[in-house]
Amino acid sequence: QRMDDESELVRGLFSDKAFASASEALDYAKDTCGFDFRTIRATMGLDFYGCVKLINFIRKQVAAKRGRMEAPALVAEISSAVSRKEFDKDEYMKPTIPDDALLFGIDDEEEGGDQRRRG
Repeated sequence: QRMDDESELVRGLFSDKAFASASEALDYAKDTCGFDFRTIRATMGLDFYGCVKLINFIRKQVAAKRGRMEAPALVAEISSAVSRKEFDKDEYMKPTIPDDALLFGIDDEEEGGDQRRRG
């Protein structure tokens, strides 16, 4: 039973902090790191698979560089790489984190995003 509870938690993009939903995780990344996933998705016109690649790319970069770079520098470097579309490779279709709840939550996030912004 405990594993089920944990698998529903969503890990943040730039930290190991756990959130109840994809929306909360993305809000936290925007508010604390200045990384606005929703705006990037909209600006780049990313579909579901583009979002999956972007999330896995970010997770892989964070795992490789966290501890060697301060958070603001890491976020800036990743943002720059994202703007160059370095994440747009098939290798990033493979989840960096097994059963990554954020990947499952971005579909719900996309559907509910407009309502949340208006109300």
